[in-house]
Amino acid sequence: MLEEQLGEALDAAADEILELFLTKYVDKFAYIKNPKVYDRTFEFRRSWEFSELEKTARGLSRELYFNEMKMQSFDTDSFHHGSKYSLPQYVGDILPSVLEGKKSKLWLSVTRKVKFWDRFVEDMFAKGKLDKIMNKHLVKKGFRRVS
Repeated sequence: MLEEQLGEALDAAADEILELFLTKYVDKFAYIKNPKVYDRTFEFRRSWEFSELEKTARGLSRELYFNEMKMQSFDTDSFHHGSKYSLPQYVGDILPSVLEGKKSKLWLSVTRKVKFWDRFVEDMFAKGKLDKIMNKHLVKKGFRRVS
């Protein structure tokens, strides 16, 4: 019963964290406003998800990851997830790194003042957001607040 309650708290926290990640980090820092060259597919945004709940001898966990299989569009003329001017031409599988400025020769001139993933990790851990979110959902399930 305890494992079930913890799992439900972790699931609820994962839902909140994913929504926070998408709206406050991906939408704000990864997407640039009004692209003039292409229409957005929003597949990058929809490609982020949490893994299923994993139970181990040491605890329960879920992992936030980029599911590259959800990147379905590729059109070099429209610059959807690639370009005929870059190598490799398709970058959908490494798009998080491209948008962080870490990989690919694609879009060298596009730099982000704020790197969405780095800022998310920093805020979640250094600023304590993860603890606050997790504690909130644990308390809702009847657990005592952890300091």
